[in-house]
Parts: sequence; C-alpha cells; structure tokens
Amino acid sequence: VRPFVDAPAPEHEPTLETVTNSLVVGAEQVTRVWEIKRRPIEAQVAAVRNESGRRIYTPFPQWRQANYTARAVELVKTQVMGGLLTEQETAELAQLQAAWDWIKAVREASNALEVMDPIPANYQDDKYWPQVWGD
Repeated sequence: VRPFVDAPAPEHEPTLETVTNSLVVGAEQVTRVWEIKRRPIEAQVAAVRNESGRRIYTPFPQWRQANYTARAVELVKTQVMGGLLTEQETAELAQLQAAWDWIKAVREASNALEVMDPIPANYQDDKYWPQVWGD
C-alpha cells in the first residue's frame, strides 16, 4: 500500500480558467496533481464583458438608460428649437451627460481588459474599473 498525497485544489478564477486533476502513481506514493488551463479567449472576453455589464446595469438598468436617453433628447430638442433651459434643466442635462460619460468609461475599461494578454485573473478588481457610480 502506497501513501496518498492529496494536494489541495489551487486557487483559480473559474470564469477565466478550468482546473483538473489527475493521479500520479509512483513507486513510493500516489499523488494528486492539479492543472490550471485558461479557457478559450472568447470565454475570457465574455467574462470581462459580463463584469462590465454588471457594473453598468447595477446603477443604470436598461429601462433607466432608456428613460435618461429620452429625457436628454427632450432637453436637447428644446435647445435646438431655440428654447432656453431652466437652471434645473441645465443641471439635469449635465447629470445625464455625467452618467453617460461614466458608462463610456466602464466600456473603455472593459475594452482595455479584453485585449490584455493574458487577461488578469483579478479582472474584477476595482483597480481596473472607474470608481463605482455614486461613490
């Protein structure tokens, strides 16, 4: 009877990597060996895009984005037609633009991560993304 050396499973990022194990049978012992492999690049990019979507849709679900877009169109239409915005409307339009600028910044961060080789295993870390909206 040979002793069994059971190494713990290694840390890994399941959205980017798979982990498998096998047994190595030696003359003196049996050892569990772990192997981490990167998922196909398409799956890695999808993981980053999902994180981007989570970050965007948490403060700005699709329905809210649609409402913001419609309201921005109303305000800009008023200006284009020669009308003047009130102070409150001007502030509202600036806030709508700030929200859109933040969404674009999240998308740009996602784009930057998607072309990294390799995509960092800790791609969900806040250091890769714009500050959370409202913080």
